[in-house]
Order: sequence, then C-alpha cells, then structure tokens
Amino acid sequence: TPAIGYGVGGVKEAILNRVSGRVVTQKTPEALAKVIKELYYDRHKLDLLGKTAAIYIANHFSLQSSYHSFMVALDQSGWVDKLQIPRASKFLVDSPVGSAKLTQPLAIKSGIAKNNSSIISGVGIQGYTRQGFGELEQPLPDIGIFRPIQWLLWPEGEFAIIASNPRKGQLVIACRNVSQGQFLEVWQQGKLLLRVAVHHCGIDQVNVFTLPISLLEGVNLFSLKTETYHVDQSNRHLAVLIEGITFTEQLDWEPLREGSQES
Repeated sequence: TPAIGYGVGGVKEAILNRVSGRVVTQKTPEALAKVIKELYYDRHKLDLLGKTAAIYIANHFSLQSSYHSFMVALDQSGWVDKLQIPRASKFLVDSPVGSAKLTQPLAIKSGIAKNNSSIISGVGIQGYTRQGFGELEQPLPDIGIFRPIQWLLWPEGEFAIIASNPRKGQLVIACRNVSQGQFLEVWQQGKLLLRVAVHHCGIDQVNVFTLPISLLEGVNLFSLKTETYHVDQSNRHLAVLIEGITFTEQLDWEPLREGSQES
C-alpha cells in the first residue's frame, strides 16, 4: 500500500515521492487531505503507486537487499576473503582498460530459455524485445530481483507491444544502472516521448520511470536509447538492466468512433 506523509523529519528513504508514496511538502491538514483525496478519486494513480512501491520496498528493505548490502560492505573492507565467507552468488565484471573499478558488483548470470515476453507485461497486450537486448537471464534475489531480466545494450534497443485494440495508459520502466552520467530516452515510432537522467548507478538500486503512451491496434514499436555503458567479460556493452516494462491502461479512456473528433 502506498504511503503518504509530511516531508519533514523522520527517515527520508521511508517514502520516495511518486514511487513508494506521496510526500506532502506543506505541513498542513489541508495539504495532506488534498493528496489523499487525489489518490482516492484517481484509482489509476493509486494502482500505479502500488506497483512501483512494491518494487522500491523489495529492492531497498527486503532480506535479500540487506544481505547484498552487507556482503558489499564486507567485500569492500576485505573481510570476505579474510573470513573465507562463501557467497550465495557471484558478481563478476571486466571493466574497460583504463576505467575505474566498479564500486558495486555487476550481476551477470547465464541465459535461460528464450522467452522475450517476460520483461514486458500488461492487460490486453503482448510484448517482446526485437534487437539491442541481451539474452533473458535468471532472477537475482540477492539484489531484490525476483523475475527474469534483460540487459539493454548500448546504444539502442527495440521492443514491440501488440495491442488487441487501441489503448491509452502509462508505461512503467524499472531498471538498474551501473554507469555515472547515464541518460535514458524512450522513442515511439520515431517520436521522442521521454529523456531522463538515470540517477541511481548501483546495481542494487532501482530506477522507475513512468510516461503516458497511446497504443494502436496491432504492433507498436518502441526504442530505448542510452548514452554510456560498461563492458562485461563477454565484451557486451551493458547500458541498463531492465527489470520490467509494464503497461497500465487508463480505464476511463475510450477510442474515438469513426466520424467523431476530439474536442
């Protein structure tokens, strides 16, 4: 359930505004009531917050996330080797020559059976990656990822969403980033829909982006573009790790009937 609270005092990480809940900047009952009323009457916003909040909490406050943070701290202090602590999983990366060593482990797992629709989901749609993505990989519960994942490769990857009829709604992209100064662009049929900085650059931190989209009946083509990357041991140019691309439909929208016009 999304949380609502005043943005004063307490633990800042408890509520990430518009991801795990809503932060009220004005410390007044009226301001709090306004936000509560907004979510109460807009079920789409409330449902979307419910989805992104679950991702955020699992990646920051779960047992698996705590284990990963603990192991990173031990590794950076040298205690993993000194105590010969066995790890539940291996995190490996080969950095480009002359580049700084990653301060966070980069999770690379072996591929599993091909099923490109797994990272794209939504009611009334089907989706698949076309090109510019790595193989589908296993979940990584040690860093709070519990579903199959795919790396978006630099500089661009394409995916398709097939809609059974015209639809309108929100596209939610959840990803992990390993590069400083990363930017992500979302394009649909040659039109730029979103350009945003990917601020979190630790493999254990999730970035969630939401944008409004319209789908035509049939195949809708999208592309994701990035600016920077890291090279792994297989010489892949890894841009961001895609946890999921989710379409949430706007239920109160109806397509125009033939002969009608928008007001």
